[in-house]
Amino acid sequence: MFFEKIINPILDIFPSEETQKLAKHFLRLCESTSSVGKSVFQFCNGKPIQDKRLQVDIAGIKFENPIAVGAGWDKDGDLVRALHWMGFSSVEVGTVTEYPQLGNKKPRLFVIGPGVVLNSFGFNGSGMKVVAQNLGRYQNEPIVIGLNVGKNKEITPENAPEQYATVVHHLAQYAKYITINLSSPNTPGLRNLLAKKHLDDIIHAVQSTLNDINQRNKPLFVKISPDMSVIDLDDVIDVCIANGVTGIVASNTTIREDLKVKYGEYWSGKPGGLSGNDNEFRNMINKQIRHIKKQTGKSLYIIGVGGVDSTRSALEKILSGASLVQLVTGIRNRGPAVAQKINIGLLKWMNQQGIKNISEIIGQENQYGFAGD
Repeated sequence: MFFEKIINPILDIFPSEETQKLAKHFLRLCESTSSVGKSVFQFCNGKPIQDKRLQVDIAGIKFENPIAVGAGWDKDGDLVRALHWMGFSSVEVGTVTEYPQLGNKKPRLFVIGPGVVLNSFGFNGSGMKVVAQNLGRYQNEPIVIGLNVGKNKEITPENAPEQYATVVHHLAQYAKYITINLSSPNTPGLRNLLAKKHLDDIIHAVQSTLNDINQRNKPLFVKISPDMSVIDLDDVIDVCIANGVTGIVASNTTIREDLKVKYGEYWSGKPGGLSGNDNEFRNMINKQIRHIKKQTGKSLYIIGVGGVDSTRSALEKILSGASLVQLVTGIRNRGPAVAQKINIGLLKWMNQQGIKNISEIIGQENQYGFAGD
């Protein structure tokens, strides 16, 4: 509670993107001092939880626990080690584009409610060459690195498959799995690429590249939008299954106007996607995960992201059908001990329920319901 009660109110005084930059500079400093940095995290949070009951296997990838960092937090792949010290089992780096990109005009990150943010970043990042240099440092690290791939703003839908494939060709060797991001609301027209024809072309291009570089078995995910209709979601599911895609990441931020105006009329019509500790946002994604699980059974793995910042919200995603749960906004909201706290809470709940491994409860909402902290 110290972070939420003391640190967060101080952070809220300053522009949100600047406080995020400051946090990232601190993590880089910790990494540069290695053993000292690690000791700082262990002093504050305790040693990261190492318990086999929390281990998750996704398509042969071993995750130490089900709590991971979602794309958008470590855009350039230079914070991986520090995030692992915080207790996360995985970092999905990106979204990475072929060329460096400034993103949309600032200010573009706003705290609009307690634990709720609106962002319109627009795939700002240093580009694939810089990310390759950064990720090269982590090849012997125990943390799982995922690669989240996007396109530069000016790239047309016709040329998108080639660019996605180019980034994958350049960076696949550094990642355990790859996510195709077609769901950010902050790149004009990007979500249109979730339509069957475009999605099929992009998946084929990426898979062809993976074959060419002898990484044909690398797990491949598609990140979707929470604002999709059920019909469009079923189309994505069909394309993924038909092409042997490993799974779906559900979901990105929402552009729903009714959720934005809950936090004031000022936010009506403002660009960007809402994320964080909003019950409606969290529940719409849980419903989406539930639907994917019902439609696909064990055919597709699901990575759940959206509104996770506690043991309860993580359990909701897992019980709905997610094998792995990612945090982005929740890190800003709950601080550097959030992964540790969630994992401790999961073990406590599992002990109460007599559960031997977290994988036993994936998609088992009917049996366990939504458990609290």
